[in-house]
Amino acid sequence: MTKSVKHTPRAAFTLVEIMIVVVIIGLLATIAIPAFKRLAEKSRVTAFANDLRTLRSAVEIYNMENADYPADSSTGTFPPELAGYVKQNLFDNETPVGGRWDIEYNDSGITSGVGVHISPFTERTVKLLLLVDAEIDDGIPETGGFRQLANDRYYWVIEPYIEP
Repeated sequence: MTKSVKHTPRAAFTLVEIMIVVVIIGLLATIAIPAFKRLAEKSRVTAFANDLRTLRSAVEIYNMENADYPADSSTGTFPPELAGYVKQNLFDNETPVGGRWDIEYNDSGITSGVGVHISPFTERTVKLLLLVDAEIDDGIPETGGFRQLANDRYYWVIEPYIEP
């Protein structure tokens, strides 16, 4: 007597089903990646603006307590006068938008300011700094408190230059 062998179909995905899933994942990635990039950019702008406010406040408090501003520092060099007003590690790392922090005193046409010196200066950098300007000031790099002092330098002007 012969027994009939019963073949049961295997549970598996067809090629069409797999292709549909791949297309759906591709569409979701197309939507999600630009949104993620915008979110990361906004995060960098906000972090930079907060760090800038912290530095500006430290310089203003130093000025109130000492009737003078911290000395002009080299780009990326922590001014010793600000020890105790702001943490040095802020100067040790690159800023969230690139470049290094800098303190200006009687230089670049201002009495006092805090800002960033960015090299190389790219279109992406300009875009980020314009977003910073829009968030904390008037959105115009030539005017207001946060302004472009040179091609690769943006500063929050604490006190403009005053003729003696």
